[in-house]
Amino acid sequence: MERIEAYLAPSPRHAAQWWLASGVAFALAACCASALHWQYGELVQRENELAQLQRLRHVSPPAAPTRADLDLRKQWEDLQRELDFSWYPIFAALENASSQQVALLEFVPDKTTRRMILRGNAKNIDALSAYLDALGAQDGFREVHLAHQKAIQQAGGTAIFFEIRMRILE
Repeated sequence: MERIEAYLAPSPRHAAQWWLASGVAFALAACCASALHWQYGELVQRENELAQLQRLRHVSPPAAPTRADLDLRKQWEDLQRELDFSWYPIFAALENASSQQVALLEFVPDKTTRRMILRGNAKNIDALSAYLDALGAQDGFREVHLAHQKAIQQAGGTAIFFEIRMRILE
């Protein structure tokens, strides 16, 4: 008898709507779960890329140079300074100021301070004075002055040993 009563009982009015609402809610939950899963995968991938970039960026600082490295660098800098030094203007100026009565024995250029020392012999004080004037007139030299002079006896007579200091122009 209960079966007959079930047929005779009215069907619930909102049952289909409840089933439809629960189906839509389930589909929406599935879509949200899928989107969250996809975003989580993207997040993991970005974190891995960031960690890799940070590893690449983190370079250990270079080791402090040793004493041997500093000495080697200084030697290379000295060699480069020697190669960069222009000798032609100095030799041309010395050639232009040359005299038959003056013999240059030594010249000592200091490339870092741009100074030079000339040592030599002159036959007399007038020849030495003329040589100083000629050096002072050259474009490559400034502050030409006699630093030391001394009369010395030679086989041919008396000569003047001198030391001249000057500044070399660049």
